[in-house]
Amino acid sequence: MGHCTQCGDCCRAVRLRVDWELAAADLDHYQPSSDIQFVRDHFTEITPEDAERRLPGIVTLTGEEEGRQEHEHFYTCDQFNETTNLCMAHDSRPEFCRGFPFYGRDEVEEAMLRLYPRCGYWLTEEALQ
Repeated sequence: MGHCTQCGDCCRAVRLRVDWELAAADLDHYQPSSDIQFVRDHFTEITPEDAERRLPGIVTLTGEEEGRQEHEHFYTCDQFNETTNLCMAHDSRPEFCRGFPFYGRDEVEEAMLRLYPRCGYWLTEEALQ
């Protein structure tokens, strides 16, 4: 299954298909409330342009592959240390951070492979080509 290479690419810009401030009440039924609180406390919304600058491809590559929709939002997290590429809240990070890159699926979409080529969770070099 691989391992974390501490490249930090998964945290440079976070893409979510929901505005957490507006949808938090609706998400309580399927997201642990601690996840919602973590996002409220530590995430800051950024523009798609800033997200693309931080992680090239997060807007353009995933948008083309997945049909980017208006309700996509991009965030930074104040718990990500850009110098060490480590999460300063590793033990209390939300489920969607813990689940990267599989999020409960057996396979990862090709767009994800191309967006995070330095990630050590990819099984083989062939998967990246």
